[in-house]
Amino acid sequence: MKLSALVLSLSMMTSGCALAEWAKNSWDSLNKPKNKGVDMSKLSPEERAKLEAEIKEDQARLAAEKAKRC
Repeated sequence: MKLSALVLSLSMMTSGCALAEWAKNSWDSLNKPKNKGVDMSKLSPEERAKLEAEIKEDQARLAAEKAKRC
């Protein structure tokens, strides 16, 4: 009887901690600012071209890394 009460109380504590952690993470995610990206319309043509080149380089690098893993 005592062992089952201990197991039950530990189970309740664990589930309570999990619930508290989930609630904290949910609340934190609601309050974090969202990354909206870059508004390309506000960039100069030079800045836009530079950013597009960097994006293409990053995409090529990521594709190469993915190909190495497979």
